[in-house]
Amino acid sequence: MAISARPPAGFELPGGPRIPNALDIGGEEVGHDGYAKMEAMRVSLLSMMVAMVMISTSGCGKPRPVGFVAGMSGPTSEQGVTERDGARLYVESKGRRLVTCDTRTDPATVARCVEALADSGVRVVIGPMYSSEAESALAAATRRGILLVSPSVSTHRLSGKDDALVRVIGSNLDEADTLANFLLRSGIARPVLIWTRLNEAYLRPVVDRICSSYARRNLPIPSIHEYSSSLDLDFDSVVASHRNADAFVSLGTPMEAALLARAIRRSGSDALLLGCQSSVGKDLLRMGGKDAEGVILTGFTELVDRVPERVRFASEFRTRFGRERSWAATLAWEAAAVSEPGWDASDLAQAKKAILRTDTLRPLGLPIVLDRFGDIHRSIALHVVRDGRIELLEWPEAGP
Repeated sequence: MAISARPPAGFELPGGPRIPNALDIGGEEVGHDGYAKMEAMRVSLLSMMVAMVMISTSGCGKPRPVGFVAGMSGPTSEQGVTERDGARLYVESKGRRLVTCDTRTDPATVARCVEALADSGVRVVIGPMYSSEAESALAAATRRGILLVSPSVSTHRLSGKDDALVRVIGSNLDEADTLANFLLRSGIARPVLIWTRLNEAYLRPVVDRICSSYARRNLPIPSIHEYSSSLDLDFDSVVASHRNADAFVSLGTPMEAALLARAIRRSGSDALLLGCQSSVGKDLLRMGGKDAEGVILTGFTELVDRVPERVRFASEFRTRFGRERSWAATLAWEAAAVSEPGWDASDLAQAKKAILRTDTLRPLGLPIVLDRFGDIHRSIALHVVRDGRIELLEWPEAGP
C-alpha cells in the first residue's frame, strides 16, 4: 500500500508551517505529576510521528509487490507460465512478492489485469507477453501510473516512443530480416508462411517483411496461410495444398510448430521447416519428436547457455521448478532484473527514469543496452533442433 508523504499532526517540517497538534489539551489545569506523565507520553508519541514521517518521506515503508501479466492459459500457456516462473525466480530472490494475473492473451482482459494490479499497489508490471496485448495494456498503464517492462513484446509499432513501456526484446522486423535472409541464401524459392492471427501485431509485419524481401529481388512472393490458434488444429490439408513448397515457416506457438512438423513429414515432403521466436518451446520438442529434427529457429536471446551467469540461472531454474528454463523464462528474469530500480518509485516517470539511469545492464552476463525510450536492439541467433535438443546453428552477425 502506498504511504502518504503528509506529516502527522503536531509535527513541524524544517522551514515549513506547523500542523496543529491533535494532542494539544486545553481548559484543564494539570498537576506536576500529571504534567510529567503527559510530557512523557507526548515525547513518546512525537518520536513515533517522526519515525512515521521518516518512513513516508524516505520510501522505506513496506516494499511494494511487483506485478506480472501474461497469457497463462489456453494455447499460449507454455510461454506464459515460463515467463511467470522466470520473473518469480528473480523477484522472490529479492524478498518481494510477485502478484500475477492471467490475461488469456486478450486485449480487454490485459487492461483489466493492469487495473487490478494498480489497485494492489504495484508500480511496475512485468509484461505483457504478446504484442497483440500491448496497446491495451499500455493505455491502462498510462492511465494508472504503472510502468510496463515486457520480456517479449517485439512489435516495431511501439519503438521510439516515450511511453510507459520498457522492453528487453528487440524488434520483430529484425527477426523477419533474419528469417528472410536465411531463406534467400538457402535458395528457398517457394516458401509458405503459416501464421496465427492470435498475435497479429507481432506476426503480420513479419509476414509482410519477408514478402517484401522476395519482391525486391523480383522473386515470386511466398504463399501465405493464416489461421486462428486453437487446441485442435490440423495442418495436413495446408501441407497437401502446397506440395511444391520447399520450405514452411511456422509463425505461431510451439505446439502449432510441432503439428506442422508432423503434417510435413506425414506427407512425405522433405521441405525445410523454420520457426520464429514464439515457436520455440518444449511443446515443439515433446510433441514434434523426430518430426521436429532439423527445424531452424530464430532467437532474440541465445538458447544455448554459454556464459557463467546464464549457466547458473539455468541451474537455479531447474532446481526451483523441476524443468529446464526456456527463452521466455530467461527474458522474463532479465525483465525483472531490469525493472528492479523502479519497484518503489513514487510515480511512473520516476520508475522509468530509475531504470534508464544505467546505460548498460548485464543481469545474465550479456549486455542489455536500453535507449532513451526504453527500447533495445538485440542480435538474433539461428538455432537448429538436433537429437531432440536446440543447438546454436550460427552466431549472430555481432559474433559470439
